[in-house]
Amino acid sequence: MDVVIMGGGLVGASLAACLARDPAVQVVVVEKFAPPSQHNHTGPQDLHPSYDARNTALANGTCHVFEQLGLWQGMRQHAVPIHTIDITNQGSFGRAVIRAEEERVRALGYVIENRFMGQFLNQHLQQCPNVQLLAPADIGGLHYEGDQMVASVEIDGRWEMMKTPLVVIADGAQSHGRALLGIGAEVTPYEQVAIVTAVTPDRLHHNLALERFTDTGPLAVLPQTENRWGLTWCLDKERAAELMAAQDDAFIAALEQAAGAAIGNLTKVGKRYTYPLALTLAKEQVRPNAVVLGNAAHGLH
Repeated sequence: MDVVIMGGGLVGASLAACLARDPAVQVVVVEKFAPPSQHNHTGPQDLHPSYDARNTALANGTCHVFEQLGLWQGMRQHAVPIHTIDITNQGSFGRAVIRAEEERVRALGYVIENRFMGQFLNQHLQQCPNVQLLAPADIGGLHYEGDQMVASVEIDGRWEMMKTPLVVIADGAQSHGRALLGIGAEVTPYEQVAIVTAVTPDRLHHNLALERFTDTGPLAVLPQTENRWGLTWCLDKERAAELMAAQDDAFIAALEQAAGAAIGNLTKVGKRYTYPLALTLAKEQVRPNAVVLGNAAHGLH
């Protein structure tokens, strides 16, 4: 195998899709979670961490890469363009507004639910003749043998040794692969959590994204399908716990107050999830026959 990728999340799967464009390159993706298409998506606990309830805002350049890979046509059906970004600071009068038409682009970016990206990426990889997607599977050991790396891969209770000139570690901030290589990480907890949910305004959102800086942390909403906004609200742990326990109307009232006039009136809030916030930085990102990518290398959340 030319490349063994540990982790089939957004980073690992996207890298595999790019490498697969060269039919001479043989790629193995080892992922401990079952493919997204096998889940019912009832909550983040049931999903690969990359393919949970969160959304990703894709820059136009990223969309172009997915287009070259033949993925964007399918993803685009689930993506919502951002036409305007409104940035404010709580307690200040000024604001910054960025509009797509002023930048002479169709959209400033696109918002897509992570689970849809996961489905399309995994379906694509399963159709690539030079990609082996092993899921669920795991790598239990990594060691050098001459100028090669040997990965001990567990598949369905049996072990297989795979020799490769390159192992890519892309299994997230709590990286097992990083530990197998003996690479440490500096972890800085922010002592905050992010509340993630969807909210519905009482008017059309007109593809507006909002970012507001508050005393407790940033608050952002991104346009979604069905006239919803995807909310990410960063708060200290105690306040977040209060809001997670609050009734929907109390949560909406607190959000409207924190977000300011631009968010208007909200009529509905979806199921709420929380994610701890921390900075994770790998002490090494490149060594012979190995590279660490994505949140395994530099995790911001």
